[in-house]
Amino acid sequence: MKTKNSFCGLMLGLVLFTAPSQAAVTQVDGSGVITGATGVLVSGSLYDVEFVTGTCLTVFINCTESNHDFTFSTASDAAAASQALFDQVFPANSVGLGWFVTVFDVLGGNVDFGRAAIFHATNPAQNFVGDLADRNYVTRTFAKWSVSTATIDTDGDGISDEDETNIYGTDPNDADSDNDGLNDGDELGAGSNPLNPDSDGDGLSDGSDPEPNTFNDADGDGLGDGMEVLLGTDPNNADSDFDGLLDGTEVDPATGTDPLNPDSDGDGVSDGDEVNGLGTNPNNPDSDGDGVGDAVDPLPNDPGVTSGYTEDWLRMISADALAYDLSVIDAKNNNAAKGRRNALSNKLNSAANAISAGNYENAIESLTSLLQKLDDDDSPKDWMLSSPEKTLLRSDVEQLIYLIGLL
Repeated sequence: MKTKNSFCGLMLGLVLFTAPSQAAVTQVDGSGVITGATGVLVSGSLYDVEFVTGTCLTVFINCTESNHDFTFSTASDAAAASQALFDQVFPANSVGLGWFVTVFDVLGGNVDFGRAAIFHATNPAQNFVGDLADRNYVTRTFAKWSVSTATIDTDGDGISDEDETNIYGTDPNDADSDNDGLNDGDELGAGSNPLNPDSDGDGLSDGSDPEPNTFNDADGDGLGDGMEVLLGTDPNNADSDFDGLLDGTEVDPATGTDPLNPDSDGDGVSDGDEVNGLGTNPNNPDSDGDGVGDAVDPLPNDPGVTSGYTEDWLRMISADALAYDLSVIDAKNNNAAKGRRNALSNKLNSAANAISAGNYENAIESLTSLLQKLDDDDSPKDWMLSSPEKTLLRSDVEQLIYLIGLL
């Protein structure tokens, strides 16, 4: 049966004569003393180690035969950790640093439990194992191990928490930071952006896009195929509503028209003609705000119209007035209603004649007088009863007064 000290000697032989395999990041104080290291590779996993001087009881939470909190709980694991220190942390031929051994008990020739308290003693002849009291109260320098922050992956996405926080900016507690159906690690592997649910901007989320890094636009309209599917446009037709504007142009905020409606503002002029021809606003049926719709306005981008336009408008509504049903005229009898209807038409026609003669002030005066007979005010009494005809005529007269004032 091996004695405790002879077993320690075997461990020392293992740790002192194995060639270095790789270097961890060593921590050194101002006096050049090694105080620890990060990224120490032990049996395929990375660990951090700190060299702490004290007793077993003060350095570790528990240091008893039945209850201990050492990272490495078997003799083989602890031996691997010991070896890793010499391979990766301590310089070659550094025997002068002291002896590092793994503490364990051997009862009846069998390892009872391993202590991952690999400790350092400047005196190689010191009894490293000793009894329980010795382990708890004799001061030595222990190697205190912890899982390296470089290997902790809380959300299991294949990226360490440290890298998520310090390199990629992803959420270490969420495997799919951008909620696109691909976990962060897979996105990095595929070359897509784990912080952008649609890395290529084609309207398909990375998780459902067979080519998450390629902008797919089959019809070349500037609108990704995925977005076309979402909007209901035709991914194989660059101008889904045949209005003369590409679908991608229509959804651009600078245009903002409906790619499925050839006349987004309903003014009778197609979106394409408004943008590419008239230069009017395809989202406003009256681009210049003068009350004359773009479809009929001779100057759709400038408030106001030509004198000929207002004259024609006046003669048109004068003719309409002569055709009013007598029931919309406020009069005592049909003969009186006919006379009042004729008077309405004549006032409109007189305004048109004034426009033709270039006498805009007279035209405005004539229409202002007529408006007083359509304004629902009893002083003077209106010539028409409430009706759609009265509402339309009043609106036309108000707009004509405004437009003539701009001539």
